[in-house]
Amino acid sequence: MHSKSARVKDQRERLATASRHYASLTPVQRARLRHQMRFVSRVGSGSVSEEVLLQGRQLFISEDIRELKTKQKLLSPLFEVCIVLCDKEYTALSGNLWLYYWIAGEWHEIPGQELATGNWLFSRVPPGQAAYRVYGEADGYFDPEFAQFQSMDERQLKQHHAHLLYQKGTGYIISFGANTQNYRRRNTARINLTSLHIFAKISFFEYSGRLDIALFRGRYSQEPVDEIGRRHFSVRASEADPKYYDAFFRGFYISKDSDYTMYFYRFDPPYPAFSGFIGWKEFP
Repeated sequence: MHSKSARVKDQRERLATASRHYASLTPVQRARLRHQMRFVSRVGSGSVSEEVLLQGRQLFISEDIRELKTKQKLLSPLFEVCIVLCDKEYTALSGNLWLYYWIAGEWHEIPGQELATGNWLFSRVPPGQAAYRVYGEADGYFDPEFAQFQSMDERQLKQHHAHLLYQKGTGYIISFGANTQNYRRRNTARINLTSLHIFAKISFFEYSGRLDIALFRGRYSQEPVDEIGRRHFSVRASEADPKYYDAFFRGFYISKDSDYTMYFYRFDPPYPAFSGFIGWKEFP
């Protein structure tokens, strides 16, 4: 074979690309690959296929070259993320942190390791998954499960370096299964509260359309009139169930002698079945 043939040139380019790819891996990724070994097929002398045992760097580059040749793309090795479990002042908390990825209609847990107080390393994260979510727990704190952290893509996960928990205040959760939901609240202990976090975790069963979460003064009515605020959301059936939604209402006075009602509104069509929970928490 001529040394300058197009075939030899392609082989050299693939070898150079795979070598650069290996060099770009993190130390943890290379250390993990170092102990992997596998038999691979290759064409030996006389164009005879033979099985050879490769390990570590040689194995990675060999499989990377095969991926380039057959799929025109590089391998996607497991990646790592480090996330700090902390309070809103970014002080590390002693507790537990979980990372999940969505595949085949289910959430799967990714094992993590706490390297120091609140500093969690997840070193075996599969790339290119449909969604990732993070959840944390610590004594005296709760995870508000903000919607933007419940269905992250790979880029968003890699940018999620701190997972914030909030000190526990008064809070309630209500389970439901209906097209609307209301909640009456009375005699709160926090008279001067001006910020309310309403959160929802809902399974929509293939529904796509609009969702409103609204807060009204007064008891439940089929035609409430004293609306404090309303938040609009777009529901997509292609996103994983359950789905998470946050509605923040700020800058209003909550009286201990008043009733407040929360409502769900669904549209397009208005009455298909759905279930989950809605709740609220006060921020101390």
